[in-house]
Amino acid sequence: MKRFAWIIGLIFCTICTIQAKDRVIERPPFLAWSSNSIEIDKIVMSDTVTTVYIKAFYHPKYWIKIATGSFLKDNNGMLYPIRRGVGITLDKEFWMPESGEAEFQLQFPPIPENVTSLDFSEGDFDGAYKIWGIQLDKDALETFPIKDGNSLPTGISSATGNGNGM
Repeated sequence: MKRFAWIIGLIFCTICTIQAKDRVIERPPFLAWSSNSIEIDKIVMSDTVTTVYIKAFYHPKYWIKIATGSFLKDNNGMLYPIRRGVGITLDKEFWMPESGEAEFQLQFPPIPENVTSLDFSEGDFDGAYKIWGIQLDKDALETFPIKDGNSLPTGISSATGNGNGM
């Protein structure tokens, strides 16, 4: 009987360690955005779903909207159409609270582990939210080619100066 309990315990422990772990990217860096009204707080990638946690900042008592045509595009050109919103209904006016800040989630199909960056887009229309170059590995920011074949490294930069003079 003790041997049977030992075997069951060993099988249970093996199953628990083999279980897939979610990949979590907190406050991922990105290259550019079309609006500062939404930002990505975190991305959770599992084998069944990719969840993008959004923080929204907009005028209190005004609305924003996320289109049902929204998608993620990976660095290999693959598209991942939005499945649903959590805390927001797609294509419906989402009225901002008095604070002018809100949080919601957008769910997409699972993203392969070898993907290093994503673009988010609502589509190609005026006012569409877009975020380009969302980095899934903070230690490996991409470089992008320039017309003459050289590349421009990306990273953190700062600027100082006086905005009064020309």
